[in-house]
Amino acid sequence: QYLAVGDNGTVLASEDAATWTNVGQSATANRLNNVVYAAGIYVAVGEGGAIITSPDGLNWTARSSGVTGWLRGLAYVNGFDYNTGSAPSEPESQPARFIAAGEGGSVLGSTDGITWSQVFPVNGSGGDLEAVTGTGHSDFTDFDFISDFVAVGDSGTASISEWTEFGTAIHLPRETQNIASINTSIQFSGLVRSGENVFATGENGTIEVASLTTSYPG
Repeated sequence: QYLAVGDNGTVLASEDAATWTNVGQSATANRLNNVVYAAGIYVAVGEGGAIITSPDGLNWTARSSGVTGWLRGLAYVNGFDYNTGSAPSEPESQPARFIAAGEGGSVLGSTDGITWSQVFPVNGSGGDLEAVTGTGHSDFTDFDFISDFVAVGDSGTASISEWTEFGTAIHLPRETQNIASINTSIQFSGLVRSGENVFATGENGTIEVASLTTSYPG
C-alpha cells in the first residue's frame, strides 16, 4: 500500500494511489516529514524528534528518538560484510538499518525501527541535514573506506559514514568526513543514489554529483 504523511501527524493510506483514506490517530500530533517501509515495518519521522512505527500502516506507535529537533531525512540502508561482501555476519559487519537525519546534524540509527540511538558526530559544522540515502555498497574487500549512508543539508553540508576499525557488536561510525567538496552555501534537500553515484539537489536548480568509487583516505 501507499502512504503519505504531513501536518498534525496525518497519515493517509491508499491501495491504488488514487483513493486515499486518513488512518486517524497516528500516535503523534507533530508534523510528519518522511515515511519509509522496510524490514516488515513502516517508519515515519517528523518535527520535535517524532518517530512512529506501524506493522500495517494503520496502527501506529510512538518511539523515543532521544532528540527534540526536527527529523526529515529517512532511509533504510543495506548491511554489509567487510571481508566477503555478503550478508552481514560478525565480527566485521554492519547490519542493515534505518537512518534518520535532521536538525543540527542529528543522525539516528536503528536496526528494527523501534529502538534508536544517535550516530554522532556526522559533520564538524553541525549543519542541518535534510536528506539521507544508502550507498548501496555490499563489497568492500578492496576498500579501506567503508560507508553505508550519505546525508546532505544546509550550507552545502555533505557527510558520509565511515568505519576505520571494527569490533564485535553493532557498528556505528567512529568517524565521518565529507564525501565531496561542495563549494556552495545553498541548502540541499534531495538525495538519490544511482549506480555508483549520489546526486544531491538543492536551491536554484543546483545538482551536485559524488562518486562512491573514489578512494577516500581512511
